[in-house]
Amino acid sequence: MEPDASTDAWDAFWARVWRWLSRLLGKPSSSGTWSSWSQAWKYGFYAALLAVLAYAVLKLLQVDITAAFGRSARRGLLAYDTATENIHEVDFTTRIAEAEEAGNFRLATRLGYLEVLKHLTDRGLIQWQADKTNHAYLAELAAGPLREAFRGATRQFEYVWYGELRLNAALYQQARAGQRAVTALLGTRAATAPPAVVSPNILPA
Repeated sequence: MEPDASTDAWDAFWARVWRWLSRLLGKPSSSGTWSSWSQAWKYGFYAALLAVLAYAVLKLLQVDITAAFGRSARRGLLAYDTATENIHEVDFTTRIAEAEEAGNFRLATRLGYLEVLKHLTDRGLIQWQADKTNHAYLAELAAGPLREAFRGATRQFEYVWYGELRLNAALYQQARAGQRAVTALLGTRAATAPPAVVSPNILPA
């Protein structure tokens, strides 16, 4: 049955869709069902469209939508707030040991790099700020072995942390060696050459 003249174009469209489905399923359509089904299809379409738009907005805002369903996003083996970290308030010895014991070598590498920044700050060689870039710290160091060692440690850290490189124990020790090289140079400022801190096993050619 065709919809009456008072039905708007949208309802008429869904009425024809329902009639087609009825024929396809072998069920006759009736004037009492086409209207209700057209309304259901219309509201269902609107609800689906709204859900898609809401999902897109939440993704753009980087909202963790999995938490709404009782799930949490995947996290490292140790929770760590990198947005509010203060190098003067972190017990690096304990935190690095915890990360290493948990096998979270990526976090341990970050903590080790922050420890290097603290040593440089304590010696008055850089001025640490939470929102300052690593390359800004590099620019504060005078040319020489210490700066080159710090450059290598920075490159390793950024490749591991921002590149999300998965480290095994051996690769982690190589990354830590670069960080320790900076610390060692702080105690031996008379050194004439920086130790090798860039490993081809960690960094791309």
